[in-house]
Amino acid sequence: MALGEEKAANILKHMNPEEVQSLGEAMSAIDSVTQDQISGILDKFVGKIKNESSLSLGSRDYLKKTLTRALGRDRAGSIIGQIAMDGGPVGLDSLRWMSPRSVANIIYNEHPQIIAIVLAHLNRDQAGKVMGLLPKALHTDILVRITKLETIHPSALQELNEVIQRLFEQNSESELTGIGGISVAAEILNGVSKEDEAAALEKLEEIDSELSMQIQERMFIFENLMTVDDRGMQSLLREVSTDKLIYALKGASQELQEKIFRNMSKRAAEMLKDDLDAKGPVRLAEVEEAQKEILTVALRMGEEGTISYRAWQVPELGSSANKQTADTVAFPYKQENAAPDPQATEIAYNQQDIDEAYQKGLQDGLQQSSVSRDGQAEQLNEIIQALVRPVQRVNDTVEAELVELSLAVAKLILRREISEDPKHIAGLIHEAVKQLPAATLNVRIHLNPDDAVIVQSALAQSEQSSRWSIEPDPTMKPGDCQIRTDTSFIDAGIDGLINRLAAEMLGGHRSTDMNEHADDSDPQSS
Repeated sequence: MALGEEKAANILKHMNPEEVQSLGEAMSAIDSVTQDQISGILDKFVGKIKNESSLSLGSRDYLKKTLTRALGRDRAGSIIGQIAMDGGPVGLDSLRWMSPRSVANIIYNEHPQIIAIVLAHLNRDQAGKVMGLLPKALHTDILVRITKLETIHPSALQELNEVIQRLFEQNSESELTGIGGISVAAEILNGVSKEDEAAALEKLEEIDSELSMQIQERMFIFENLMTVDDRGMQSLLREVSTDKLIYALKGASQELQEKIFRNMSKRAAEMLKDDLDAKGPVRLAEVEEAQKEILTVALRMGEEGTISYRAWQVPELGSSANKQTADTVAFPYKQENAAPDPQATEIAYNQQDIDEAYQKGLQDGLQQSSVSRDGQAEQLNEIIQALVRPVQRVNDTVEAELVELSLAVAKLILRREISEDPKHIAGLIHEAVKQLPAATLNVRIHLNPDDAVIVQSALAQSEQSSRWSIEPDPTMKPGDCQIRTDTSFIDAGIDGLINRLAAEMLGGHRSTDMNEHADDSDPQSS
């Protein structure tokens, strides 16, 4: 980082992907560095370089890559083999230069304990490939022994180196190529095929279920979330806080980040990207802690069956015949003419019958479920309708009562206004009389006696008052007013006004009620 982007990029070009990823994770975890710290680190680096020969810095990979590029793979392999035999790497170290098949051929007939020690000393990818070439019957035993490895006595290691060296010399034509604990066993198992992994874990579960669980937990790293399907990823993200996700993604690959963004809403993904950019560098310990918490959630959801991923949803094992074929490919000299296993063939036929019966039962069940579901839906609909009808009737009744209550309140308010200022009744009469034809004669206005006195005084100056007659009616309440002619009848009082307003607001059915009320209020209409 102190060299600048351009020089740093040129250096990264010469690193393998694993080195670039490891370096990138370390760089992203750096928060801030002072100038004094940078100077101290550079001084320490220069001093270390002065005390190291160029060949001690990854000289094996450098030698192999250089010779292969210059001489070709075959000639380079021959020369490297000669170097290994003439004072080069010996014993266990020499196996790291060999192809997985060559290593498997050398240790194939050795005791499982020796095989376990050898695999523990190889790099993880190479060890996984070697494991896949060994007999599957040995996988469980080897894994158990690797998990139990912690230390090895120097004398035993020296003796093992001598044995390996003798085996190496006996297989001098083998092509050359570029310890201990549960983590090592898990990493090795990550390198084998899914079928081999499933078989080994299944047998290990029978021997030591707790050990099997520990290995599977170590096998499941944060990048294994790439194996979670989209639906499972969406379920997992709902269980994880945004803060933890931000820290965890700081140490995640670009592919995993894109997978997570893809399973979020567009808006949520954009917000998460902005938060990641704004967060800046974080400590590696915080990244690992966040990833560990998310993996704990994923493991729990895997146990519950909510999501599935590679370490927990192991693929189904193939038939015995398929396993035998795999062994024949790895070691053709062992089972070259092996005959088909009759028992495996019978199992295959039985499995086919089971699958067919399962599919038929599934289809029949789905069909019956569909018919039953339709009938239940119809019954449920009838029940709902039966519940809705009385509720609707209650609503209608309540609505009618509320309308009547509102009308009664309105009438009381208007009567109170008229009682305080009776002149309002004159205005009502003027508005009502306007509805009569201009040539109408013999207009009779029926009022409460008290209202009649007030109206008589108010209408005295009216030009039309000569053709109107005020008739007091003791049976009428204050505010009531009925206008009659030889051919017409108008209820111009408070009740008539309110009823007409209600008819306009409530529609025809209420209008019918108002008309009936008007007819009832006019005893002379008949």
